[in-house]
Amino acid sequence: MKDTLIVLGNGFDLDLGWKTSYADFYQAKKHIFQRYNGMKYIQDMEKGEYWYDLEGYIRACLVKLQENRADELNSFWQVCRNNIFEYLSIGNNAIFNTNKHSCAYMFLSGITRKTTIVTFNYTNPFTKNNIENHAAEYIHVHGALENNIQVNKIKLGVDSFVRDENILVDQELTQPLIKSYGNEYIDKVFQLLKTHKNIIFYGHSLGQTDADYFKSYFKHVISGNISEQNIYFITKDTKGLQQMKDSLRRYNIEYSDLVLSKSNVFPIFTAQGVDNDEFKEVLSLI
Repeated sequence: MKDTLIVLGNGFDLDLGWKTSYADFYQAKKHIFQRYNGMKYIQDMEKGEYWYDLEGYIRACLVKLQENRADELNSFWQVCRNNIFEYLSIGNNAIFNTNKHSCAYMFLSGITRKTTIVTFNYTNPFTKNNIENHAAEYIHVHGALENNIQVNKIKLGVDSFVRDENILVDQELTQPLIKSYGNEYIDKVFQLLKTHKNIIFYGHSLGQTDADYFKSYFKHVISGNISEQNIYFITKDTKGLQQMKDSLRRYNIEYSDLVLSKSNVFPIFTAQGVDNDEFKEVLSLI
């Protein structure tokens, strides 16, 4: 097996101190959404405050999708994707003000050639912090906001399992809302997950909308087909860990089954700070 695979989620950027949550994005772009207040999907999102979990809200809309609303849902999705792209592309210091005393910054600074990184974020923390990236491989699964990338290269959406809940999802207008649609990295992520000794999930909620990337892997771990790995879940605190457990349960993965598997599972909490012995152990792996 290879050494260490790092899987980054938005919680990593948040630990850096960056304002990259959906809530941050919505508050900054609220005036834009108000221009489209005639769109029912935006009305419902604001009324229910579903903007804090935008992809989860899009998934719920797909589950309930009716034939005559596919065009409107596609338009709503494009408004969200385009404005997220614009919000994160600004490079505003108010958004990307790094806390150099954070666990995430220390982690980023310690990465060596023995690691491979798969990030589900659009951002590049190395370039924004002027830190040289020593990782053997660095993959932006959902697109990267650099090198003049176009907005249509950014993937925002849900998992393909939503098709099992509503056959209308396979319409031409709603297919692009499936993140695995035309995504070259689906198989690659699984191959990386199963071929590394140490797997570090940092700030990734493992939400249902990313089930295409993780469900099969965790099933193999639980069944023993993949074994003797060290799996680290780095979250802010026990609340974050519980949210991750709840997310896994939505695609029929029980955290307790992972703990009882032939691999070792370690939760680590950044709220305990950079001097936490368990966090220091992880640093030795990267």
